[in-house]
Amino acid sequence: MTKKKIMVVEDEQALLTLQSMLLSMEDYTVEGVMDGQTALDVVETMKPDLILLDIMLPEVDGFQVCRQLKSNEATRHTGHYAYCEKEQRRPYHGRVSWSRQVHNKTIQNIDGH
Repeated sequence: MTKKKIMVVEDEQALLTLQSMLLSMEDYTVEGVMDGQTALDVVETMKPDLILLDIMLPEVDGFQVCRQLKSNEATRHTGHYAYCEKEQRRPYHGRVSWSRQVHNKTIQNIDGH
């Protein structure tokens, strides 16, 4: 069986690492990128099954990435889950909890549960 591929787009290194690690432990192939432009540059070659997309990104934000994905015939049907961490100054343990919530929702969505 082919592993499902997930692209994580997150500009905060600690969250990118955490999300990538959690998803890899669930046996997904994970590609992590730290900005919207890089995500757009690699999405067609990676062909992810799902994109976890932070909305608050520098330069090309998550809304722009979504619009470009939907306007491109090659990527318009790629599933994506956009999120925004509203409280940027949360204690780290809160971020771990939040990342686990995103992780659990991702597993449910990609596996169709």
